[in-house]
Amino acid sequence: IILNKKAEEGNMVNPAAFNVSANLCEMANLTQLEVDLTIQERDFAKIKPRMECNVMPEAYRNSKEFLAKYPKGYTAFLSRAMPQADRAKGAIPVRVKVDIPDNEQGVYLKPDMRVEVTFYEKTRIESKK
Repeated sequence: IILNKKAEEGNMVNPAAFNVSANLCEMANLTQLEVDLTIQERDFAKIKPRMECNVMPEAYRNSKEFLAKYPKGYTAFLSRAMPQADRAKGAIPVRVKVDIPDNEQGVYLKPDMRVEVTFYEKTRIESKK
């Protein structure tokens, strides 16, 4: 899906004139979304790699249609913890990979939307095919 178009048909595009690289558009696979969030340092020991969680978009928290399909939100898992803490926040940035069906890309969850993430004790086991 094209997120942002930076040129229109018929426009002249010449990034060399400004000595910068340029792109014509920003694209994303909205079934491969990750959520960036921070975990307080005091809680960081409670999370583990591939720990399961749910991601609830704030926009659909009270949507009967969304909740009928996903009562607890989308399933997700902790994909990685960043290597450096944020001293000002006293927190460690982490990323959560969200499981979104191919036919729903961009329907309920879009880049930069606000979400609530709830972690669970379980850790996802990667199956080998």
